[in-house]
Amino acid sequence: MADAVETTKRNRAWADALSLYRRIAGRALIYEVGWKVATLFLLGPMATALLNAAIALGWDSAVTNGALLRFGLSPMGLATLVAFAGLSLAIQFFEQAGLVILAVSAARGSRISLHETIRVAARDLPRLVALAMMQVVIAGACVAPFLALAGMTYSILLSGSDINYFLSARPPRFLVALGIVAVLAIGAGVVLAWLYVRWIFAVPASLFEGHSPKSALLASSAMVQGRARRVFGSVVLWQVAKIAAFGVLAYLLDFASGAIIDAVGLRVPRMVVLGIVAFLMVVVGGIFALASMAESIGFALLVTVLYETARRESGAPPFLPEPSLPADPVAVLTRKTRLLWAVAITVAIAAITAGQAWIVVRKFAERRPVGVTAHRAGPRPAPENSLSALRAGIDAEAEFAEIDVQKTLDGKVVVLHDKDLRRLAGVARPIREMTYAEVRTLDFGLHALPEYHGEPIATLDEFIATAKGHIKLNVELKYYGHDPTLAPDVVAILHKHDFADQVVVCSLDPLGLTEVRRLDPTIRLGYIVSARIGDITRLDVNALSLDHSIATPALIREAHRRGMQVFAWDVDDPTLAVRLIDRGVDNLISDDPAMILRVVSWYNTLTDVDLILLRFRDWLGSSTFKRFVKDEYHAPMSP
Repeated sequence: MADAVETTKRNRAWADALSLYRRIAGRALIYEVGWKVATLFLLGPMATALLNAAIALGWDSAVTNGALLRFGLSPMGLATLVAFAGLSLAIQFFEQAGLVILAVSAARGSRISLHETIRVAARDLPRLVALAMMQVVIAGACVAPFLALAGMTYSILLSGSDINYFLSARPPRFLVALGIVAVLAIGAGVVLAWLYVRWIFAVPASLFEGHSPKSALLASSAMVQGRARRVFGSVVLWQVAKIAAFGVLAYLLDFASGAIIDAVGLRVPRMVVLGIVAFLMVVVGGIFALASMAESIGFALLVTVLYETARRESGAPPFLPEPSLPADPVAVLTRKTRLLWAVAITVAIAAITAGQAWIVVRKFAERRPVGVTAHRAGPRPAPENSLSALRAGIDAEAEFAEIDVQKTLDGKVVVLHDKDLRRLAGVARPIREMTYAEVRTLDFGLHALPEYHGEPIATLDEFIATAKGHIKLNVELKYYGHDPTLAPDVVAILHKHDFADQVVVCSLDPLGLTEVRRLDPTIRLGYIVSARIGDITRLDVNALSLDHSIATPALIREAHRRGMQVFAWDVDDPTLAVRLIDRGVDNLISDDPAMILRVVSWYNTLTDVDLILLRFRDWLGSSTFKRFVKDEYHAPMSP
């Protein structure tokens, strides 16, 4: 019986939200358009600029890789992250506040002007910012124990050997650690979901009851008490419906756009194709923008109705009078005014999407030369970072061979990725604790095919001697505890072999790159990035070597604008390679360089029209991009 009552109340809330939606849809949409424009061109860039400025106060222009943990644990870094997260949340709260004010006005039977809506929301902006900051701090404090336990798990179970050993061998303690971390992640997610539901009425409570941030959170929790199932069910149902609706919309738009460009084919001139693609981008972008704004409005109204219901059930008036919430003197907009507003909204959305479309379309037929790098010296099955692998990379005709260098106890620069020898040679000792003579006796082909058994570790000198005249080297400086002599020794070896102009020196450690720059400013430097905050394009390097997952079109464009090249690593799939080439990556680092070279060779045969249509599918971000590449283009790439 109780379940039936809760279901009825939830359905009633949805019906009331829909009723409010019909009454304020026009004004709410105008508000949303203005808000999205302000966020896109003002608030978003302002928040990013503040983050970058805060990072630059105590760090470089960006924080990357392992430094992210140190940054997050430092007082300055923690304050920066909290401030940025709080400001971002406050921007969302302000958007929600305007929509809630419009909904309250409609619920009272009055009509508030957009000017007054913004004024009333702005009046409460300091409280909304403080509310957002408090939520970020409390949520962070609640999640911190889970993060600490995850760190302890790693320290106890996985710190004994290089992480690559655990990832490849997957011993029992690795699986135990993985299970513990999974449980901790689920626990942290449950806590955050619980807080989200408890705090869902905090914004309207702050707006209409004048609560301080702390009392707004307490008031919201009190109103949710006894109604958590209804509130949680409504929110979950909304999110599921949103995901399903956007999935269907994306599929339909993708299908329709694909059918149109398939019909266009290669039978029309390039400029006509560009025009069609630009038009489709405006239409698709506009539809998604409208759908996104409609969803934001609908969710704000649902929260408003749930809030009103909770107040009514607790015995309070539906909405307390708000003296600074005047009604719009124009009770009903004329048909002509509504039409003008509709035209204005359409023009605004079309202008924004058209501008974005032009930025993308004007470079749709732009081509950049693409190089290929053999990861860890060369393709498998040769042992990684071995001379056999290097010779295989040369045979594959790769432009570069990427290798990792570090030093033995007696100062020999050798080619090795892991900090210890457990994964490759079965010896669980760090290489910095072993002499070159000791390491040279080990079998680095132990886990490879029989023909590679007995493969010894190679020195950088041997690699350069084998590579010279055949392939360039991408030399990564490996620091497991900073070694101040590694960079000078590598630079000396490069000069000894007259190889400095045939190399790019990369590292995760900016100090090592700074030392190389000091010793020889002519050597090209590449900074390796797997995760980052801040602007990495301002770093003093010639190239960014990025995990393919963060090689976004915007980042690649900005790097090129600043004269940097962009390398992408872990590229072993043809479709991923096509997508990255489309985005302008300069070099693809792969375990299968021969296959990637076939992709590049095929890609270079495409006409301008081919490229335009292919890049449009990538811009759509659709699931059909992969199928399109597979069906239309994989066959010619087969050996």
